[in-house]
Amino acid sequence: MEEARYKYSQLLYEREFEIKERLEKKAAAVFALPSTLIGALFLKAGPVKELSSFLNKTLSESYLGFLLLLFLFFLICLLLTISYSIASIMVRQYRKEYPKNLYKFLFKPGTRHLQSNDHFYEEIAGRLAIATEHNARTNEIKSKRLSRAVLALFLSVIFLLVFLSAFLMKGI
Repeated sequence: MEEARYKYSQLLYEREFEIKERLEKKAAAVFALPSTLIGALFLKAGPVKELSSFLNKTLSESYLGFLLLLFLFFLICLLLTISYSIASIMVRQYRKEYPKNLYKFLFKPGTRHLQSNDHFYEEIAGRLAIATEHNARTNEIKSKRLSRAVLALFLSVIFLLVFLSAFLMKGI
C-alpha cells in the first residue's frame, strides 16, 4: 500500500511541476508580446514624428483629446500586461520534496523511516504530498497573475484597434 501511495504522490508532484513549467513559458510569451510592440512603436522616431505632426494639423482639440485618451488607455493596459507578466515570472516559492540535509535523512541509523520499505515509502510519500500542496498554491498565484496579464493584453489590443480605427476614420 505504501509503495502505491508513494507512486501516486510522485505522479501528482511531477504533474504540478509540469504546470509550473507551462505557466512560466506562457508568462514569458505574454511578456514578449507587449515588449515587442513597445519596441516597434517607440524605437522608430520617424513614424511617431509624422503621426504627431498629422494629428496637430488636421484634428480638432476634442477629437485629438479623445485619441490621446484611447492611446493612454492602450499604454496603461500594456504596462499592466508587462507588470503582471513579470509578477507571474517572479513567483518562485516552490518546495522540494527532499529535506535540506539529504545525507542525514537517508543514512542516519535508527530513524523510523529507515526501518522498513513501507516506512520509507510512507515518509517520502508524505514529503511529496506536502511539497505538491505547497507548489499547487504557488501555481495558483502564478496562474491568477498570468490571467490578469492576458486580460490586460487583450484590452490593450482592443484599445489599439479602437485608436487606429478612430484615427483612420478621421484621417480619411
